[in-house]
Amino acid sequence: MDCASVREQLEAYIDGDLDDALATTLTGHLRRCGGCAEEHRAAIALPAHLAALRGPVGPDLVASVMSRVRAGRLAGQVSAALLTLEAILACLALVQLGVDGLFAAAAASLQDGASLFGGSAAGPAPGDLALVLTLLALVTVTAIHLGLVGATTSRRDTA
Repeated sequence: MDCASVREQLEAYIDGDLDDALATTLTGHLRRCGGCAEEHRAAIALPAHLAALRGPVGPDLVASVMSRVRAGRLAGQVSAALLTLEAILACLALVQLGVDGLFAAAAASLQDGASLFGGSAAGPAPGDLALVLTLLALVTVTAIHLGLVGATTSRRDTA
């Protein structure tokens, strides 16, 4: 038997899967061939070496994975709630403005900006405070939502 054939059969030999005649032939070759005998010794020692390696402890690994899964679900639920709140606040702002009011607010903003540089400014309209508070809430919730999405994305990228 040549060395290549012996080395192909080493795993089956070690596992005891060879018939007696082939196992006897392989044993004889291993006694005569130092290179194949060394391969045989290394193959026998491999399971002990692998067992000596420290691996992750099962329950800690499972707990770690499950905590990440729960955090991902929670982040998704919070994100959906914030998106819903953003939509409600945006609709409230549009209702307060109305379609014509949207263009009027844009024009008023330009006039207010001009009044900062020496123009005259009219007093606030009656609904301005409610609109400003609604838009402020919308901007705040959107900033929180974007921060959450950014933190979730960066956490996912590093994992």
